[in-house]
Amino acid sequence: MTEFRTVKRNGRIYRIPIRESQGSSNFIQKSIKHPGRVREYLQRTYGAEAFDDKGRIKPEYLIKAKQKAEEQHNRSLVDAIDLAMRLKKMDSGRSHRGSGAGHEKPSERPREEEGKDRSQYYVVILKAEDPKSSAENNKN
Repeated sequence: MTEFRTVKRNGRIYRIPIRESQGSSNFIQKSIKHPGRVREYLQRTYGAEAFDDKGRIKPEYLIKAKQKAEEQHNRSLVDAIDLAMRLKKMDSGRSHRGSGAGHEKPSERPREEEGKDRSQYYVVILKAEDPKSSAENNKN
């Protein structure tokens, strides 16, 4: 049952539903409307060849199923397969945060040599001189 909070605005009283926090621990489970739908579709369409020895879905069959669902104009099934593909990527064990360039683990970064000449990395900023004052200095 939905809970409400009472808010008074501009002299009127409103009842506003209280939403669960956005950081809910089971938000993925709530986003899946029909659990097992994609698995059942793959079993019905491709049989046991769509699964590996451990019962996991093979990615190439997700792609085939998505193309077939698009041909049949079954948008809700396409969305369910997209979600399954996204969850498959999340479950692949690789880190998604900091996976871009420059985010290597400290052990993977090349170490700088001790005593290496780093003078090439420094930029010297010179003040721009007045042409009049430089002409006067050159006369002396």
